[in-house]
Amino acid sequence: MKQEKPVHRKTRTKRILKLALLELRKSKNIRNISVKELCEKAELNRSTFYLHYSCPEDVLLEREDDTLGKLEASLANTNYPKGSINFWIVFLDNIKEYRDFYYLLFTQKEEHKFLLRLKGKYLQIVRTQFLSDKKRNDYRKEYRISGNVAVLVRWLADKCITPTKEIASLRYARYDNLSKLKDIDIQPKRWLVS
Repeated sequence: MKQEKPVHRKTRTKRILKLALLELRKSKNIRNISVKELCEKAELNRSTFYLHYSCPEDVLLEREDDTLGKLEASLANTNYPKGSINFWIVFLDNIKEYRDFYYLLFTQKEEHKFLLRLKGKYLQIVRTQFLSDKKRNDYRKEYRISGNVAVLVRWLADKCITPTKEIASLRYARYDNLSKLKDIDIQPKRWLVS
């Protein structure tokens, strides 16, 4: 019988605080969570909290780093090229595994910093060579990223019941179709211009 490795006290304490913070975040903004309240939820005293963190935002930031680290590790362990459907399946499987946390991060207004970090790393994997006009390309890139985020939020709100392969296929088909457009395809039509 394989014995489980003992969890270090510091690791266990931090995990308890992160779980307590996640529970509190379901009903409160991070700025409205006090150290006292977090410690009560975690059933730890404040001196233990201050051994590891200075404020609840530090707990959240470390949890974000942990989550992005796990995402990066799972993507680094694949041989799939960025932007391929298999890459997106691995990406979505990771998000599904931590869906409660991602859902809070995507839907809480003050969490825009995490979303910007995620956008910068993964959601803007796009082909840029098909446009000659840089500004128009920037708008298209933002449109695609916003679409990706909207699909992710909807999928997370639905508790990820749709299989990751279906979501990846949807995302990949939309990406592939949009990337095939040329400048001529998006020129204003005469009948649309007043």
